[in-house]
Amino acid sequence: MAEGVVRRVQLVAEMSDRRATGNHEALRLVGTKEIEGPASNRHILEMADRLDVAYENDDIPWCGLFAGHCVGASLPDEVLPTVVLRARAW
Repeated sequence: MAEGVVRRVQLVAEMSDRRATGNHEALRLVGTKEIEGPASNRHILEMADRLDVAYENDDIPWCGLFAGHCVGASLPDEVLPTVVLRARAW
């Protein structure tokens, strides 16, 4: 019984660490903005590349991409929504 409790505590600690990583990543990206005109912010495009999401430019709303990036960075084994770009997926 004690082993089960210890394991649950370990799992909670691991999840807290992962959440902290996701929050840290989100805070790191505060202030990230689109670039007006034909150019795009390379950091936003790199988020899409890491998630293998077809994303052509930062004129496309990227709130879902941001969420997917933060979750993917902190929980690499987590299954992400089929269409990461949809804010409603989150």
